[in-house]
Amino acid sequence: MTGASRQRELWLDAMLSKYLPAWIERELGYRCRHLLGLGLRERSDTAIFAAARSADVILITKDADFLPIVARLGPPPRVILLNCGNCTNDELKHLLARSLGAAIAELEHGRAITEIVYTELPRR
Repeated sequence: MTGASRQRELWLDAMLSKYLPAWIERELGYRCRHLLGLGLRERSDTAIFAAARSADVILITKDADFLPIVARLGPPPRVILLNCGNCTNDELKHLLARSLGAAIAELEHGRAITEIVYTELPRR
């Protein structure tokens, strides 16, 4: 069974590359969509949260503004906060390949929020 068949859909926040969902689906096996493709790119955080709640997805973001919304209203959506600063797409892919599965597992076991921290850069 692949990650896509047993996991919730992932939504990527607007500040992340619109090219990442295709890579996540192809390389990591999770269904993934970008807010741009959902028509939510210009919407407020509360509107994005409401849409994500209705769809019961996992939201991947660099925006800590979602944390107090989840704390106040509870999941869904569940949130993965990326703490990686201004990293390149290749660095972000390295981070997600290494950490996304474990982060999703934490959420599927009851956590509302988890954080992925980029502590090392891949060697170039």
